[in-house]
Amino acid sequence: MRTRILVQIIGYAFLLSGCGHSQQQQNAIRESAIQAKQTCDSASSDPAITPVLNKIAINVRDTTFQMRTNKSHATTTEKQALEAWIRARSQCWQAYASLRRVGQPQIVAVERDVWQETDSLVAELYSGDISYGEFNNKRTENVNEGEREIANIKQELAAQRAQIRATQSSNPVPAHGPDIAPVPSVTNCYQPPMLGIVTCQTY
Repeated sequence: MRTRILVQIIGYAFLLSGCGHSQQQQNAIRESAIQAKQTCDSASSDPAITPVLNKIAINVRDTTFQMRTNKSHATTTEKQALEAWIRARSQCWQAYASLRRVGQPQIVAVERDVWQETDSLVAELYSGDISYGEFNNKRTENVNEGEREIANIKQELAAQRAQIRATQSSNPVPAHGPDIAPVPSVTNCYQPPMLGIVTCQTY
């Protein structure tokens, strides 16, 4: 069982608060998030994906009951659309690379796991090993599992920060300077549209 973290908030958001980055760095992160979202939106709008849009959802949270109960398998035309979707997913993943570089390693790890597992499911759908309904159910379960792990690790990280702050408050800063580095509290939230989870990073 994976033990890594991210916070679920449905909808797209990118928020910064607290301190820990200079204003210039915060502006650069905001700009990166905006550009990444634009790239993802453009990639997911590729007309080549259209033949499967009534059977899969670009954003997992848009998966319908009909999609989850669809017993059909991918046709030749739909396989071409799935290839286009994989290309679009790859573009979206790469678009968020700069944000992952400033994020928590645990957060990046869970994003990568969820993303790669979904790509594996697309490969199974493409090869005819699973139906659309099986794909959609397994994909949803994959994301839900990631969100549960995220919630658990969020609690762990919060507990660690609380412990550090408690140590700081019980140890007054000496005249020559602090013995313990201050705990930054910048929170960044963004949602890769094809993933369906909003990533909230506090550091």
